[in-house]
Amino acid sequence: MFRWLVSLGFLCAVSALLLMPSMEMDAEESGQFIAIIGACAFILGFLAIFLLLSKTVVTDHEVRSHSWFASKTISFSDIEKVGYSRFFGGRFILQGTSQAVKVPIMSVGSAEFVDKLSEKLGRERAGAAVEALAKQKQQIERL
Repeated sequence: MFRWLVSLGFLCAVSALLLMPSMEMDAEESGQFIAIIGACAFILGFLAIFLLLSKTVVTDHEVRSHSWFASKTISFSDIEKVGYSRFFGGRFILQGTSQAVKVPIMSVGSAEFVDKLSEKLGRERAGAAVEALAKQKQQIERL
């Protein structure tokens, strides 16, 4: 859902820039409009590309997170702590001794991922992920 909102925001900002010549504004207002909407379009476009090019692969032995600039892998046996962060729409944080892998909560298959995490690590160690997923489900049901 977060990916769709970012993409929709980008398209709205670009549309506003394209419709700008038909709006009646003086030179100062026009410059401010282009600067603000252009900056929003740039940031949202960059974020949309980043989100669309990232993916997470979960196997029976490891979790691999790919983005356009890096790839991280952590095996289930190396996970010491499971956490949750609300930034970027919500992410599970799988903390190992040498690195952390972040998995977006809004990914397709998040419930299956949490089930596999609970199966591999135990319900207590995966508690933060289970709790975050339950809160996410409650928020969606309220809509």
